[in-house]
Amino acid sequence: VSTQSTGDNFRDMTETSNENNLEELLPPVSRVTEEKLLDILKKKARANCKPQIEDYVACTKDKALSIPWACRPQLQAMNQCLGQYTNKEELEKLKRKWQ
Repeated sequence: VSTQSTGDNFRDMTETSNENNLEELLPPVSRVTEEKLLDILKKKARANCKPQIEDYVACTKDKALSIPWACRPQLQAMNQCLGQYTNKEELEKLKRKWQ
């Protein structure tokens, strides 16, 4: 037999992160809307990571088979930059703003 009252159980359930609760309460966005939001994130990422993208493109010029080895640092820098703008957390933030 549990010594906790039902009020304590309810309080335990509601003490989770407010952000997680908010996501559960918001209606899901449609697939079409989500794709448009992803496009927005990608445009923002390309704009903010332009120097890294240009460095990678410059590295690949006049190379063929050696690109994977010769341009690995530039590729990693570009992907790291793009990843910070196109991750799941950024998509969820944009969804919350959209709704």
